[in-house]
Amino acid sequence: MALNDKRYGSVHNRTGDDKVRLKTNYDQGHINTLADLSDNGSNPEFGALIYMIQEMQEELDYLRTEIATNKNKAGISTSQASAITANTAKKTSPTWVPSSNPSYLTSSSTQSKYLRSDATDYFNGKLIWGGSNYADGIDMSLGNINDAHYLDANEYRQRLSGRPRNNLGDPTVTEMALFEEQFGPKTTLANDYDDLSDLTFWGQETSSSDWVEITSYSDTQKRRFLRTNNSTVVIPNTYYKFRVEFKARSYTFANAVYMYWSSQSHNSQVNVWKKRCSDGTWLQHTSETNTISSWPGHGWVPFSNIPWHETNTTSTGHFTHIRVELTPNWSGHATYGSRPIALYGMQIWGGYPKGRRTPHYYDENGEFNFLKDAHLQDGKFLKLGTGSDLKLYHDGSNSYIDESGTGILIIKSSNNLALRSATDENYIYCTSNGNVRLYYDNAQKLETASGGINITGNLAVTGTIDSRDVATDGTKLDTIATNADVTPSWVPSSDPGYGTSNLALGTTSSTALAGDTVTITTAQAAILTNLANLPTRRGASGTFWNNRGMVAVS
Repeated sequence: MALNDKRYGSVHNRTGDDKVRLKTNYDQGHINTLADLSDNGSNPEFGALIYMIQEMQEELDYLRTEIATNKNKAGISTSQASAITANTAKKTSPTWVPSSNPSYLTSSSTQSKYLRSDATDYFNGKLIWGGSNYADGIDMSLGNINDAHYLDANEYRQRLSGRPRNNLGDPTVTEMALFEEQFGPKTTLANDYDDLSDLTFWGQETSSSDWVEITSYSDTQKRRFLRTNNSTVVIPNTYYKFRVEFKARSYTFANAVYMYWSSQSHNSQVNVWKKRCSDGTWLQHTSETNTISSWPGHGWVPFSNIPWHETNTTSTGHFTHIRVELTPNWSGHATYGSRPIALYGMQIWGGYPKGRRTPHYYDENGEFNFLKDAHLQDGKFLKLGTGSDLKLYHDGSNSYIDESGTGILIIKSSNNLALRSATDENYIYCTSNGNVRLYYDNAQKLETASGGINITGNLAVTGTIDSRDVATDGTKLDTIATNADVTPSWVPSSDPGYGTSNLALGTTSSTALAGDTVTITTAQAAILTNLANLPTRRGASGTFWNNRGMVAVS
């Protein structure tokens, strides 16, 4: 039956004043009590109105039936019919919505396609997406999930969009990947990034001016910029752009920029460039208009892989340098607008090849290794031993090797051992399996030898020799005056160089004279030989006599 053939006189046939009066009452809001809306005939005009509404509901039901069975006759396409059906279905509450709470979706709902809503929806139970894969199960590109408590999944991924953001000390799961050994900073001590010429700063004052390298930052400030995030590097106020350039160290993949900074009321775009190995051409790697702003802030810019290679000169797919370009928006703030943007520190982060995150690590033997010096402040101890038996420290005035345990302090060396000054002058030098040398003002004065001691210079002795005291001035023994004559009594006073006949040689003859033959022992002959080698006084020759023989000295 055609829709136009369906008529109800009590509803549709009102005309003239009757119809006008009905519409006027309706427009003026005269439906104001339950009695007005009753359908018991007490108010025939409104009763007819309610009846009309009921009839319209029947007309809608009839319309849906007609569309489903005669859609070709009505000239309505399949897609149009589906749209009409879906729209009319939204006018009523589905059977799967609990009557006690129409805004609540239960886990048994079969109409999960209606989970999307402009209002707050609640869901209690397991939500399952079917299909061979779940690539588009949840699209988070335009919204967030808040207060989710926890999510359980096999893996999480972050889009490498190059879009900068501030995490303000609240890092994402991806940012916390610094706990993974294969992802970490590649421009710190952890990767031996020590050549400070590999880090440069560039500024462009206006959009039409040339780029100029900023060379005023010392090596100390560069080290702070790379390692401790407390440098004095700034983007000067009103600069058009600012760049930080890093040269690769060895070969790695670069995946992100991290910076600790203070916008000081301003904000800035951050983008990444790369320098191609084959021809030195700079290519823009990210192009984002998003800005970041904070005080202080942790700026994080993830991006797709850059194969970062220090020495490659031919590859078109590898890059020797990475440039981080900042385009500030100067706020003009009444109080802070004239301040620069502070860049306290910045690093390039990346993955494979594996790199260590910190300047210390455990090796395969469990030994703790430092890649750089360990610095203990004044009054802080390096303690060794179960009872801290050995301590090394500096107290602000002096340095100590303090051994307080059992046993003795032993210093071992597999080769030579030297004790030297800060300017490398020797104090003591010990040769392995050899001598020990003592120095004065870096000049050797005493040396041990296999047969005794060798002394260079004078020997000044204080103490006793053969139980006789040595004078304090080092010139004499006690009971012997200074410059005293100690010539033996058998030397004639008239000629101290000539011996008398009283020089005993121990022969058997008691009256030996010149020319006599004297028989002596080997030991006595040695004595005579020594005597014969004595120098004579005044260059003269002579003969020593005693009562047993003669010794000639020439």
